[in-house]
Amino acid sequence: MRPPVPPIGRVRGIFTPAQPGRDRDHTRRRGRLKIVGPVPLPRETHPFEAPMSARHSLSFSDRMLAPAIRLMASLRFGHKALVIGAAFMVTCGVLAGILMVRSNSEIQAVERQRSAVQGLSHLQQSMLAMQAHRQKQVRVSAGNEAAAAEMATDAANASRHLQAASRWAAANVGDAALAQSMEAAIQAWTAAASDSSTTASDEAIRQVNGLMNLVAERTGLSHSQEPTVLYMGRAASDWLPTLAEYTAQ
Repeated sequence: MRPPVPPIGRVRGIFTPAQPGRDRDHTRRRGRLKIVGPVPLPRETHPFEAPMSARHSLSFSDRMLAPAIRLMASLRFGHKALVIGAAFMVTCGVLAGILMVRSNSEIQAVERQRSAVQGLSHLQQSMLAMQAHRQKQVRVSAGNEAAAAEMATDAANASRHLQAASRWAAANVGDAALAQSMEAAIQAWTAAASDSSTTASDEAIRQVNGLMNLVAERTGLSHSQEPTVLYMGRAASDWLPTLAEYTAQ
C-alpha cells in the first residue's frame, strides 16, 4: 500500500509539497493545506515597481490640471455633465462678448471715418476761399480796385467754414491736439484777413493743409484697412489740397 501524499504548503508564494519532519508548517490532517503568507521580494527587485531612473516627474500642465482631475474623479456622471456644460456655456459667453466688443469698435471706427468727410469738406471749402482771397490780394496790389470788394466775401467764407470745422471736431472727434490746431488756424486766418500781404495768407493755408492731415489721422482715414477708404482719405486730405494749391499759384 502506497503511503499517503503529504499536504502541500505554500512557501514564498509557491505551492510545494510539505516534507514531514522538515517543514515546520506541516499538518497531520489529510486534505488540508497550511497557508503561509507570501514573502515580499526585496525592493530593488520588485517586478511591479519601476526603477527610480524610469519615473517621470510631473509637468507644469499636470500640476495645473491636478485639482480639476481630482474634482472630476470625485463627481458622479450627472454632476460631471453639468460641470462640462457650464464650462462650455461660460466659454461661449466669453467668446461672444469678445466678438461683440470688436464688432462695436469696428462699427464706431467706420462711423468716425464717415463723419470725417464732413470735416474735410469744411476745411477744403475754407482753403479754397483763402486761395481766392490771396489771388485778390495780388490783384489789388497790382491796382485792380474791383477785386477789393470781393476780398471781404472770401474772408468771411473762409472764417465760416473754419468755425464749422471746429464745431465738427468738438462734436465728433473730441481730440485736444486737433482742437488746439483748429484754434491756431482760426487765429492765423483772422490775422491774414486783416493783412494786405500774402505772407500771412500763405501761413494760414499751410495750417489748414496740416489740419486736413491731422483730421485724417485722428479719424482713422489714414490707417483704414479698407483700400477704397484709405485712398479716398488720402485723396481728400493730401492730393486734392496739393492740387488746389498748385493750381491757385
